[in-house]
Amino acid sequence: MYDISDAVYRLAPCGSYLLFLGGDHFITYPIMKGLNRGRPGKYGLVWFDAHADFYSSYAGYKMSHATTLHNIVSNNLVLLENVVAYDLRAALYSQLEELYDGGSRPVHDLDSFIDAINEVATRVDALHVTVDLDVLRPEVAPGVAHPESGGLTPEELFKFLHHCFTTGKVFSVDVVEMNPMLDSGVTAITARDIVKQILAGFGYQKSMSKP
Repeated sequence: MYDISDAVYRLAPCGSYLLFLGGDHFITYPIMKGLNRGRPGKYGLVWFDAHADFYSSYAGYKMSHATTLHNIVSNNLVLLENVVAYDLRAALYSQLEELYDGGSRPVHDLDSFIDAINEVATRVDALHVTVDLDVLRPEVAPGVAHPESGGLTPEELFKFLHHCFTTGKVFSVDVVEMNPMLDSGVTAITARDIVKQILAGFGYQKSMSKP
């Protein structure tokens, strides 16, 4: 954890857009710690995941892929009201209640996502986007630790990502939870295409900033 946080701390001030590839979803926590240290400001978090990862502890551990969002919020790295989460289809109801009672807006579809992301973008200095590959349908991303029925197609995810970049506030992104040992090769192709969309999004933002 400390190696990741320190590396991000050193990278953050350089001004370049940052893309991180995981790894289980725990890496988003040290990434956010490093961003807050290296590039202080108010951050928003866009959370694409089938799960909320909002346990205070999991299997006896406070530092786990299942506690990531809870750690980020409880350590004030991102205010809960500045979290936009989609799709959480396998999240515990109690965790959803805690998230939404804390001010995070429910997001049910692309339209409500656009409203939520635009609202958060007005309140923050930068957005970090995290993509857990299990937000996708298992047939296009089977190589993940915890696949869940349903989910997005890659084309649908690309639309969501596009609207993140239209805010002009996306500074960093991570793509996590690919497990090559569980993959037939399909997940790797999907992850590659997601990375291509993210790089295109960074390019789009750069063109937006030109006079």
